Amino acid sequence: MFGEQPSPFAEHKRKHHLWSRCEALFTGLVEQLARVEGVEREGESLLLLIQTTKPLRNLRLGESISLNGACLTVVSVDGGKPRFELTPETIRRTCLSDLKTGDYVNVERSLRVGGRLGGHLVTGHVDCVGEIVSKEHHGKSAEMWVKIPTRLTPMMVEKGSIAVDGVSLTIVEIKRNAFSVWVIPNTLRNTTLGFKLPRDRVNIEVDIIAKYLKRFYYSTRGVSAHEPFGGSR
Repeated sequence: MFGEQPSPFAEHKRKHHLWSRCEALFTGLVEQLARVEGVEREGESLLLLIQTTKPLRNLRLGESISLNGACLTVVSVDGGKPRFELTPETIRRTCLSDLKTGDYVNVERSLRVGGRLGGHLVTGHVDCVGEIVSKEHHGKSAEMWVKIPTRLTPMMVEKGSIAVDGVSLTIVEIKRNAFSVWVIPNTLRNTTLGFKLPRDRVNIEVDIIAKYLKRFYYSTRGVSAHEPFGGSR
């Protein structure tokens, strides 16, 4: 409204020059789970407050952290609890807006120069929201099928890497609009994939190398790189 005073959060963000742009890299190896302590609307954005299982040492304002595979910026810290802003773009492209107080999220801090790359390169820029269509337990492991848009499957290969809610996994099988992964017991115990069920939504990011190959493929043929392989979305 005209003449309305800015909110304390907006003033805090302006004062500390915070923005939502994220240029970090991750590995897809989840460091810990965190509990959602609060979800609050701020204009067209959402503010997400979390409580981590273990303290985030040397946490700084403006730091990039992956929550369920989406790269977010720490905009404030409340008693050791980081708060993140979900912009309209983040809300549109991810399923983070599904979160409510009491839910858990996968947490990974950004990769440091010289750090060990145990998973694969994950940018935290979600490509789509997928839907779990089946989850079958085999002993202590689980086979999971995830439905995605057909435009993404050409950028996948069997035994290649995929990030599901920020977890680096190996693709087992690919169909026209779905793929399967096997989730080992350690991953089931220590990530949100352990309590995900069929029909749940998950953030999906395909391998960054495949994205560059797609752009190169089209650029050499004078075709827009934004067109999907095969002309089908």
